[in-house]
Amino acid sequence: MAEFEVKGITYKSTKLPLKPAIDLLLDVGPLAIGFKDNPVLALSNIPRERVHDIIAICLGSCERQMPGGTGWAKIWNKAAGQVMFDDIGLMETGAIVVQVLTDNFADFLPGQS
Repeated sequence: MAEFEVKGITYKSTKLPLKPAIDLLLDVGPLAIGFKDNPVLALSNIPRERVHDIIAICLGSCERQMPGGTGWAKIWNKAAGQVMFDDIGLMETGAIVVQVLTDNFADFLPGQS
């Protein structure tokens, strides 16, 4: 589990289950160098449907701290296929995805281990 901050909000992610982790590693592994330098460019080399899956898996592993430290809330609604908070836009999504991938695959990303 890793805690990280995006635009002043604290998030935490859990380690991904083995099968989704393997699937993600196969998707982003060959792009690791490009991903570290430019996540959007690296993901542009992956089929669109798979990018949607990557985002869902990564956001689905995260919660965010509620104001005042009153608890944690999931940020992804799996059934609806969307984020649970209006302030999580494209840039926040990208930052969260990078954090989750870095946490799960630090040993595979250059300069991260």
